[in-house]
Amino acid sequence: MFTMELINNMDPILTGLLGTLIGGFIGNRLALGRDKRTEYNSVARPLKQKLLKHCDCLRSERYHLIISDSDIEPLRSHISEIEYKKLESSFEAYQYQRAEHFSADIRYGYIKANKEQYELLAKAVLDMDSLIKIK
Repeated sequence: MFTMELINNMDPILTGLLGTLIGGFIGNRLALGRDKRTEYNSVARPLKQKLLKHCDCLRSERYHLIISDSDIEPLRSHISEIEYKKLESSFEAYQYQRAEHFSADIRYGYIKANKEQYELLAKAVLDMDSLIKIK
């Protein structure tokens, strides 16, 4: 009888303690997700801006920016391996377009290409851009 009375008196205390523990756990999980998203965005945003600027330059038929391995490599630890393989494949297509269609004239210091070649390279840049989502 004494134990039942003790349990009935402790019921609000246990409920409050349990609610606090569950709330703390959920809050911790949400904070971890927010931190991961912030870290991803801090890596993805500069690359996305560089891709968009590069695309704008290509549409204006200027070729002075280049996307390199060192630009996409930091993203590897923040995305899944499947997503990174897609990005890497798109980057290889970009490199192929760049090597195949753009040639430098060393004597005059400029890039020789026509409008169609700029558009093909801009499409490759936009393909990479579409794979990078800001969260």
